[in-house]
Amino acid sequence: MSEYVYTVEHRPGTWMRHADALSRSLNMIGKDLVLSKEIIRCEQERDDLCNKYREYENSWTDEDRILYRQGPKEQLRVVIPATLIHTVLANYHELPFTAHQGVSRTVGFISRKYWWETLRDDVSPFIKRCDACAKRKTGRRLTAPLGEALAAREFLDVVSLDVVGPLPVTEKGSKYLLTFIDHITRFCDAIPIARQDTETIGREFVTKIITQVGVPKKLLTDRGASFTSALIKETCKLLKIQKLQTSSYHTQAYGVCERMHKLLIDMLSHFVRKDAKNWDEYVPYAIMAYRAMPHCSTKYSPCYLVFGRDMQLPIEDDWKPQLSNKELGDNE
Repeated sequence: MSEYVYTVEHRPGTWMRHADALSRSLNMIGKDLVLSKEIIRCEQERDDLCNKYREYENSWTDEDRILYRQGPKEQLRVVIPATLIHTVLANYHELPFTAHQGVSRTVGFISRKYWWETLRDDVSPFIKRCDACAKRKTGRRLTAPLGEALAAREFLDVVSLDVVGPLPVTEKGSKYLLTFIDHITRFCDAIPIARQDTETIGREFVTKIITQVGVPKKLLTDRGASFTSALIKETCKLLKIQKLQTSSYHTQAYGVCERMHKLLIDMLSHFVRKDAKNWDEYVPYAIMAYRAMPHCSTKYSPCYLVFGRDMQLPIEDDWKPQLSNKELGDNE
């Protein structure tokens, strides 16, 4: 089992006076963080550099007068004027849906849909100035190589299941976090649970994970009693899942799961209350951010690798360019 201790702080002014986490999270997207087509178009038309870009061969404007850029072997991306750079950076770093990711993941996430000339140079200093990240993130520790991981060729070839906790008991009674991750796509899930007994884990694994994504071929767990019980073994036998477990002194293959745990805990720590008794309310947003972000090892988001499309976030507008019939014919 993986044990973590929450160290969180309450930032004055962060919390909205609403009854539930959904209202609080959605209301964190203030008017100054909105990126609508109307705002983009107006700011592009006022920006001298954007007007200069309109003359370039790799830049063009659609029927909504939105300026796009397309480099060699690249998809179309919206050109961001200087006045909106800070808004984009704040959107893709500070909200529950983006959850204070690192430089490479943030650059990859923004680059899917937006472009400006100094994008990579602007992300790093913005994150370095983030007080929340400086207080909470532990940095990267030097460790021994993880060695050979289990070979996986497609989604659900190899998955890991683990329990994080005990965590502070929430108002809903949650004390542990049951986590799931696919080794090749990094598609993950996390389910708050009150107990880590075999019956709870088996029920949640079947009803919340298998019914949503399907039956995996191999299931890797540690040697905790909840995962080595007869019930779990019988469940895997009935579902034709090959049950694997790490050895006591050789847990290299479990690194995929452990790294996901650390990232989820970092995400949650930015938004929970000082007493951490509402952490289970923010788990869905952390999972959403994890699935939507391009992963450093695959270079694609888990959502894209599983569903064939990137996730549409609440902070994003539909940036598919509006093409005329003539332009559609030219692009076919």
